[in-house]
Amino acid sequence: MIKDKIRKETLSRMRKEELQYGVIGAEIRGRRMKLSRTLASIVKEVCSISYLCKIEKNCIRPNKLVFNELCKRLELDESKKVEDLSLG
Repeated sequence: MIKDKIRKETLSRMRKEELQYGVIGAEIRGRRMKLSRTLASIVKEVCSISYLCKIEKNCIRPNKLVFNELCKRLELDESKKVEDLSLG
């Protein structure tokens, strides 16, 4: 009984995290496209193009430092940042 409850709660939290990270990738890509910027122009001296591509496709969670720098470069408003996520 308790194991089922724990399993259900764990799955629920995992789904919430996946949805939140999906928002990050979509927000970054959407903003980059709106500014007509290329992957290469955004990542200079921050991360690799493939790393940003994986973030945009929601394959990986962004590192907190990289995420904050990308937000600066994409001129994302502080309110748009996902502050409550525990980024690695």
